[in-house]
Amino acid sequence: MAARVRVLAGVDEAGLGPLLGPLCLGFAALEIPEGAGPRWALRRACASKPSTSERRVVVCDSKALHHGTRKLEALERTALPFLAAARYGRLPRTVGEVLTAGIARPELLAELPWYRDLDAPVPVATSRREIERSTARLCRRLEKAHVAVLDAGVHVVPEAELNRLFEKTNNKSVTLFESLTPVLARLRPLASSRITIVCDRHGGRASYAPMLAAAFPGGWVSVTRESRDASLYRIRVDEGTLRVAFAQKGESRSFACALGSCLAKYARELAMERWNAWFSQLAPGVKPTAGYYTDAMRYLREAEPALAKAGIRRDLLVRSR
Repeated sequence: MAARVRVLAGVDEAGLGPLLGPLCLGFAALEIPEGAGPRWALRRACASKPSTSERRVVVCDSKALHHGTRKLEALERTALPFLAAARYGRLPRTVGEVLTAGIARPELLAELPWYRDLDAPVPVATSRREIERSTARLCRRLEKAHVAVLDAGVHVVPEAELNRLFEKTNNKSVTLFESLTPVLARLRPLASSRITIVCDRHGGRASYAPMLAAAFPGGWVSVTRESRDASLYRIRVDEGTLRVAFAQKGESRSFACALGSCLAKYARELAMERWNAWFSQLAPGVKPTAGYYTDAMRYLREAEPALAKAGIRRDLLVRSR
């Protein structure tokens, strides 16, 4: 008799707050043995805290991982092996393969010239050979733990599309949920496997039932609980039942949500590297930016002559919210 399994998934975002650059959502879905938590099942494969001596893949909140002098290296040591594990061991080779690993909307990226050259190789901060070794170790340990990475990827929403969504919704939190909807649709077929999806909470919002009903047309949404720290729902669809949670500090409660956080942050960092590479040719001598408000305003002031000369439209470059 086959062992019973369940599916745990998680979604988190990186880049909702900045003024420049894309919003990135990362997601992951793992099949694990019934009765085992992913941290326990993967204790030999994954660590929960960064360490210079740690050979296991580290899965934690990306803010803890993306820290110190080797922060990009730490992110890709987590993101790339898991992206490969979801694709039968095949590692992404370019930035473009990472940014479209999941919800692929290349036409939205191609709309903006700074995202058209995505052929830069990955990894960026460490050797491919080291990532290949780490991927092989992870895949072996996943197999021994009877854990399968069913899906892992990102959904990148570039600036122009974000502004269109802001205009449509007139609300930042609703825009974030609209960006989440394609990810939920991708995970929907896993309802047949009794999937639980943990999403990091969208600001102070406590009620998601009406938006979930719109995201799952024909489904039936019931509220399990709505409170200050977590909102829980059951959604019945033709494929089965999904349990969806929007939890405060979701990445600290859910392994899959923490992994989604790492994937989202890695995608955002790669996108901003391409962003800065393109604009450094347009406005040489202007210091690159991570896109957060204060430094983004500095960048826009310093680059204004070059931006005006090139005729860069503000609604394609700068977020309206």
